[in-house]
Amino acid sequence: MNTEILREYATLKQKIAEFLEAEGIMKVAVMAELEKAGKTKETTDFGTFSKATRKNYSYSPKIETLEEKVKLAKLKEVEKGLAKVKETNYLIYKPK
Repeated sequence: MNTEILREYATLKQKIAEFLEAEGIMKVAVMAELEKAGKTKETTDFGTFSKATRKNYSYSPKIETLEEKVKLAKLKEVEKGLAKVKETNYLIYKPK
């Protein structure tokens, strides 16, 4: 097996992790700048930065009970062989 390809992949994964960490830090800084300027959007010559809002809902116990029933019904379909299976191959890499 060509271990050089594996080494390149490992290096790339490390760089991606570093970039994602830096992105998280920069995202906080950009949001702070938008807040400080009292803006929700800033257009520059290299792109547009927009503050977005995502809603998350908490449901009543009645809905949570219904969701639990659906989960159980899905498990029963899997056990009975009624649920259709779709398998996907993917790579797992764990750095040392």
